[in-house]
Amino acid sequence: MSILIGSIGAVFQTKLKRIIIYSSISNLALFISFMFVNTFYSIIFFFLTLVIYSISMFGLFSVFLFFYSNNGFCLRKINSLANFFFLNKYAAVCFCVIMFSLAGMPPFIGFITKFINLLILTEFNTLNFILLIFILASTLFTNFYYLRLIKIMFINNFKNFIFILPINFYLSLFIVSVTLFLCISVFYMDFFINFISFFLEDTYAY
Repeated sequence: MSILIGSIGAVFQTKLKRIIIYSSISNLALFISFMFVNTFYSIIFFFLTLVIYSISMFGLFSVFLFFYSNNGFCLRKINSLANFFFLNKYAAVCFCVIMFSLAGMPPFIGFITKFINLLILTEFNTLNFILLIFILASTLFTNFYYLRLIKIMFINNFKNFIFILPINFYLSLFIVSVTLFLCISVFYMDFFINFISFFLEDTYAY
């Protein structure tokens, strides 16, 4: 139900926050599937996915805060992303990386967590295989509306669409840090897995 509601519901939305909400509902199925398998490694990747997803969402909403302007402008509807790339290329690239990671596209860390989830599900019974098909279908839907946002951001250009961007150094630094984390964390998967397993080993054995 999380996959169906989250994937299909977001396609017909025009408000950014509603798209993010439906996307979160769809990604909830990923967490549930890790708990459904209930093995030691699935629990490890549950917490790893939770941390990565939380960091990505903090970065995403930081971009929303970054674009509150002095004249009251904020990112509400998807058309608000028009001129995004032309007004601030660095913020647009950061936003694009965060969206790609949430969508589970390679080579970002979001892709690794979804790929491992699919590998774990393929090792179990037929019910898991059915769940696997639903997750693959939801990935196609989420990629559709994420790519639609990126298309509006990089291609659409309304010349009469002008607003003033505030400059917040600490918020900008946080957005860049989240973007770098999503780009390079894929090379440190072993470290994250060992770090989480160190804390979970005794608990899971108990």
